[in-house]
This record gives sequence, structure tokens and C-alpha cells, in this order.
Amino acid sequence: MGSDNSIVNNLQLIPPGASYAVLVRHAERFNLLAGRLGNNVPITKKGIEDARDFGLSLKPYKVDSIFSSPVLRCVQTANEIFGGAGADGLKVNTRTSLGVPGCYIKNPYIAIKYFLVSDAETVIQAFIARGKMDGFVPLKEGSINLLSEILGDL
Repeated sequence: MGSDNSIVNNLQLIPPGASYAVLVRHAERFNLLAGRLGNNVPITKKGIEDARDFGLSLKPYKVDSIFSSPVLRCVQTANEIFGGAGADGLKVNTRTSLGVPGCYIKNPYIAIKYFLVSDAETVIQAFIARGKMDGFVPLKEGSINLLSEILGDL
């Protein structure tokens, strides 16, 4: 979010009346404590402003639904995007396939060991490079499941 305008520029390519999906993680959040998952870590004031600004850029494209991980910072980001888009009255749809545990986690009790010793970015990069890790759904299978779900909503 924030300073990256590539998403906003690409939105201009959407034909009028077309369905579309935009994937974002979450706005800026407070730092996670080492060795903690931080599912209840909220977004910062800057995160709130960035999410609202992003929502404002979506206003011409009729936002009628947002799907979010049930993780606090993701729901907060989605609500701020709705607010910026002028859709305050709509409810954020939470899905565990988007997080907690997510479409790539097969066994959270096994996968958690990676997140307790490394930050999420390092774990994700290792998973992408390998294509599979203990406790995870294979990369290709998880990606197909996620994309199928998104396409089913359009």
C-alpha cells in the first residue's frame, strides 16, 4: 500500500462493469515480538491512512465485497479500505483460507515451528523456493485452491 501506485494504475485497465479482484496482505502494522505470531497486532495510524487512501482510489470501481483473513490487522485493513471506497455499511467476509491457518497450511502445529524461529517473509520465501515444507500444502496445490476460491467469487 502506501507509496506504490502500480495497483491504482492497473485499475484503470479494468473495463466498466467487469468483475475484478485485488489481493493485498494488510496495511502497516506494529512490529511483531520475536518468537510470537502476532495475530492480534493491529495496524498503525499510517496503516489506517494508507488503507483508507487505497480504498479512496477504488471508489470509481464499485467495491461490493471484501474477503479477509480473520487476523485483526487484515480485518482492520479491509474495513479501512471499505471506508475509503465509500462502502462503510458493507461487512468484511472473513475466510480461514486467507489466513489462520490459510490455504497453504496443512498442519498448523507443524508449520508453526518455522514462524517461531524466522519472520514470515523468510518462511514464505523458503516455501516458494522449495515448493513444499513439512506442515504445508504443496505450493501448486495451495495456489490452485486459492485461485479457484477467488474466481468462484467473481
